[in-house]
Amino acid sequence: MKTTIGFSLAVLASLCIAMPGMAAGPPSPSTDVFAALSGLNSSAETQGELAEMYDRVLDLEPDAGNRRLIEQVRAATQATEIGVNTSNEEWVHVKNTSLTWGGRIQGDWVNWADDSQFDGEFNYVEFRRLRLFAAGEGYGVYDYKLELEFAPEVERRADVVDNHVDLGGFGVELKDAYVGIRDIPCLGYVRFGHFKTPISLEELTSSRYITFLERSLPNRLIPGRELGVAALNHSLDENVTWACGAFFDDMSESSHVIEDDNQGVRLVGRATWTPRYDELSEGRYLIHTGLGYSYTRPRKQEDSLAPWIDYRPVRFDARPEIHRGDPLIDTGDLNSRQYHVLDGELAWVHGPLSIQSELVWANLQRMEGDATDLYGAYVFASYFLTGEHRAYDRQSAAFGRITPYENFWMVNTPRGSRAGWGAWEIAARWSCLNFSEVADQRLHDLTIGCNWYWNPDTRMMLNWIHPFAHDSPVADAVNARGDIVAMRLEVDF
Repeated sequence: MKTTIGFSLAVLASLCIAMPGMAAGPPSPSTDVFAALSGLNSSAETQGELAEMYDRVLDLEPDAGNRRLIEQVRAATQATEIGVNTSNEEWVHVKNTSLTWGGRIQGDWVNWADDSQFDGEFNYVEFRRLRLFAAGEGYGVYDYKLELEFAPEVERRADVVDNHVDLGGFGVELKDAYVGIRDIPCLGYVRFGHFKTPISLEELTSSRYITFLERSLPNRLIPGRELGVAALNHSLDENVTWACGAFFDDMSESSHVIEDDNQGVRLVGRATWTPRYDELSEGRYLIHTGLGYSYTRPRKQEDSLAPWIDYRPVRFDARPEIHRGDPLIDTGDLNSRQYHVLDGELAWVHGPLSIQSELVWANLQRMEGDATDLYGAYVFASYFLTGEHRAYDRQSAAFGRITPYENFWMVNTPRGSRAGWGAWEIAARWSCLNFSEVADQRLHDLTIGCNWYWNPDTRMMLNWIHPFAHDSPVADAVNARGDIVAMRLEVDF
């Protein structure tokens, strides 16, 4: 079926390209497309075949391969200035429904093997992420998504009773909630709603596909999901991408509201270039470069001690690369009129070996005193013992799902037990965050990881994390070290 559809699409695309002499004009119904093609072969039979091909294009399920073919046909159609009216299309139906649904489950076990130099850190077991989403597309150019988190971030309270920490109440957090529209002239794809701001290779790589349990320390300087609008586009050969957006600053994912006369503003932009991408192997060999920028004017808040002051607090802190626990470094509240974040990206994939790095610089313009600079960086290397490579999505310029050459399975057969071993990956990362211009605090993490991919949707992860902090407010020494062992079982569907 896919071979037939692919052939149909190729024929349709070639026919569209073969018509450079078409006059410019407003979009016309799809029947006009075939009327325009009648010069190639005026037989009713040929026009009927072309109409059937086009109907097949519109009825395709929205998987990655078919979407690429559909966009190639659209590009060819637009190049000849024919235009296609999609008013009669409906939401694409997948498995007899009008939407796609899915989610992810991540269960973590984290153990401080050595916390003697820190102030009694706690081990924990948690569902790191429990998410459900619904998504769909239709009417030719629209798509949408709603994703909710049922294991929200909660702050650890100071009161401890019988060695148990009170984590507070439970709620639901809003992750993705947006609608998008493709093929807008000049802008490309435009998205409205609550979603990730387009900055940072590591941030834009889904938590389903990151190499370690948690993102690196510099990610604390990178904005996450916000409420706003963004435009994303790419070159025809997909070697260059660019994105920009405007967002409200610091919307609560739990309350889903910014109740303030001054909501703050965040402007974000990102550009990437892939100077090398091996087409034949679908990115088994590639080089990725990128540069991102963020400008933030924080929300104005009232200072109870001095309500007449223009008070715009900004705060950055960082744990070691785990989800819960005390921050090992903390800037405290900094009154800043605005701040800038600049992020540089670099990634290299050579078969099973890959290297990735980012450098992040944040410049805070303080209300009083000189500007303050915060720095962060990471570099990691990973290697697939079983020969796979890290998958790369060219349109989003981020890494994607790993598909093992062989899934993990074990069965009994008349000839004895048989098994498949899945994919195995080993990795090492160094990351750092420097707050020395605020409180002379610095944090470094060394992380060694091993990932076992049972299939494209399931994996087990093991991390050994060695944090070493300078002048940490929760440490018993100026230079404190510790050891953490963490495991995760992850399923996404």
